[in-house]
Amino acid sequence: MTQLQRFRFMFISTALVMALIGGCAPPATPTRVAEEQPESPWVDVRVIPSGEPLVSVVQTEKIVQPNCGGTLEVENVVQRSRTIIHTVELGGGVEVNARGEVGLLGTGVQVGAAIAAQYGQSYGTEDTLTRAITVKAKQGTNMEHTIQQVEIWQLGTAEITIGDQRFTYPYQFRNDFSVELVKSQNIGCPPAEGVPSTPTATPTNTLTPEPALPTDTPTPKLAALTNTPTPEPTPTFTTISVPSSVSPMPTSTPEPLVAKSTIGAGDITQYRTWRPDKVIEVGGTIDKDTVWTAGNLYVITQDLSVSQGIVLTIQPGVVIKVSGRGPGGGDYYASAESLEQRNLFVAGTLLAEGTEEQPIIFTSLQDDTVAGDTNGDASNSSPAPGNWGRIEMSTGSDASILRHVEIRYGGAQAIGYSENVQSHAVLSLKGPSPLLDSVVILYAYDVQLSCESGANPKIVNSQFVATNCE
Repeated sequence: MTQLQRFRFMFISTALVMALIGGCAPPATPTRVAEEQPESPWVDVRVIPSGEPLVSVVQTEKIVQPNCGGTLEVENVVQRSRTIIHTVELGGGVEVNARGEVGLLGTGVQVGAAIAAQYGQSYGTEDTLTRAITVKAKQGTNMEHTIQQVEIWQLGTAEITIGDQRFTYPYQFRNDFSVELVKSQNIGCPPAEGVPSTPTATPTNTLTPEPALPTDTPTPKLAALTNTPTPEPTPTFTTISVPSSVSPMPTSTPEPLVAKSTIGAGDITQYRTWRPDKVIEVGGTIDKDTVWTAGNLYVITQDLSVSQGIVLTIQPGVVIKVSGRGPGGGDYYASAESLEQRNLFVAGTLLAEGTEEQPIIFTSLQDDTVAGDTNGDASNSSPAPGNWGRIEMSTGSDASILRHVEIRYGGAQAIGYSENVQSHAVLSLKGPSPLLDSVVILYAYDVQLSCESGANPKIVNSQFVATNCE
């Protein structure tokens, strides 16, 4: 074997040995790379109360207090108790579970706890509350008292921020319970027979009520609520105005004179049970003197204008509903065109002269507490501040009179999308000086009354929380 052959043999042998050694070696262990866990998004809940609460009737009853043969005035204390469950209802079709959580972007947001804490409560807890009122009967009278048990719902807006996304929803929070005296009247004593009765001090809660009046209107709820159980009969009638500011009202602010609805001077059930003879849709331009008659319901489906020199007369007791879903109606991301907020523009004369017993009411088409379910959607919609636009009176309407008029749920106009919502005064005076006597503005989106271009209205028996008029 030559030297070259020996070299080749050694090279091949060495290569075979190395291959055998490599084939028996254990496989290399892969390097583990730590998996990055996604960070939880930043979540924030901001609760913005909207002033005065919503007061809703859950039961109405009549109590008779006889003092026909007495010589002294009699006082009695009437007590009622009710269990309140502190729960939240949100608009916009958002479901709140039993723990007060809302599921958004895969995150459980504690909206209920945040809203309850705003009012010093714990979400989902129960309180049995007892409230009392005093009723009186003068000597020689037989008094009938109408009382109401009402639930008190705090209103406002919840702003939920998850990462770089923000969601805004209206809320109502069941917070309290009260008993109110609505009406007292002397129903007359029966003919004297036998020995007349002598009034004595009546122990608390011994007055015997008549059967409760039925409430035939379903509870107005925020739009598309599907989840929160309501264990008690639901609200049917509102009696307290909501100041327009989105900031909490200072506790030192006195209750405005307009806080009570004008309904209540007479039979408060008349507007819940009343059904119109006709439903008349109106819109466009009124170019001849027109009378809206009692017994009919008028629905403004398009912007309505009263031409200069023309008189629109509205008789006592007439109800006007205005179409529109507005930024307060739960559809926060709808376009301005789909919101369809309608307005009443007056360049002529508006004579809306109601009475204490029969006020004239402007309200939302979604308000079922007046003249029933006009839009025919049962409980699938409910009224909210800003559902419709405004009543605007311009120069030429100085002779206008609004007396015993109640205006609800107006004051907003969407421009584009909800983030471009523009507020208007519910009653906007641009130049004229009409008479405003016993006018009540409830649930305004922002400003209740504004005066521009030298407007100087004569305001009698009315007080407005949000206004620039002197």
